[in-house]
Amino acid sequence: MFEEDILLLGHRYRRLNDPNETVGIGDLVHFNPPLERDAEWYMFRFDYKYDAMVLVNWIGYEAGLEHAVAQIKKNDMEPNKLCVRLGWFEENWHKKFISESAFAQASFYKFERD
Repeated sequence: MFEEDILLLGHRYRRLNDPNETVGIGDLVHFNPPLERDAEWYMFRFDYKYDAMVLVNWIGYEAGLEHAVAQIKKNDMEPNKLCVRLGWFEENWHKKFISESAFAQASFYKFERD
């Protein structure tokens, strides 16, 4: 896994480690090992049909496909914001987020505006 910040397509993403930092729309999660053949990098986006944040495969053969099972419902998000604390994932990984992989095998990255 990447231990440092990353630069992707000219945009910087900062590695999150503090459980009180928030993960929201446009941020990334990296699964290592991948969930499927090339399902390794996902971006968070809000999907109104589920009223939840979902994962979209960001790079590779299945880029653009939603992982609709992995959802963060609006009532789990920070009040009046479309984000959730990083610690929420550790506390709710299998219970509310996703049955695959493990929190310890994932890395989260915050989109940094210049």
